[in-house]
Amino acid sequence: MEKRFVGSLVFVFLLCFSLVLFFNYMQPTGSAVVVETPDLTDICSGVQDLIDDIKSGETLGMMKTKDVEICYEDGKPIVYFFGSDSCPHCVWEHPVVTRVAEKFGDSISFHDNKNTQDDMDVFFQYSTGGIPTVVYGCRYYQLGAGSKFGEQMEEDFLTAYLCVLTGN
Repeated sequence: MEKRFVGSLVFVFLLCFSLVLFFNYMQPTGSAVVVETPDLTDICSGVQDLIDDIKSGETLGMMKTKDVEICYEDGKPIVYFFGSDSCPHCVWEHPVVTRVAEKFGDSISFHDNKNTQDDMDVFFQYSTGGIPTVVYGCRYYQLGAGSKFGEQMEEDFLTAYLCVLTGN
């Protein structure tokens, strides 16, 4: 009788555990949430010349450098975006930054502060109040949109900085 009871408990535990996993990894649409670590080698190989420029001390696009330690969250470099829908430059920059952040997936920690007051302590360390402001790993930051370079070049610049911060 005791073995049967223990076996039933194990079955109930496994069933409950399976349901928890199921509901934590299913989206409302019914599709599964798949967390993948992207192959950063492929992503970074396309911007290797820009990575080399950054490593040699050059700055790309509108990026500036701050002489601080790289900031991490859960072992991943943090990227902050600050902007709003009422700012035309933010509306241009936000999709570029978001695309780049999505390429790096769970290799970075992305704080998308569009239309929020979150992380204002970080914001005021880099900006006097102007938006958009993008902060990469606390070491690199950009005030304003890189629209004068065009979307592809801006995306390449931002990708190169993330490649440097993720060690690729």
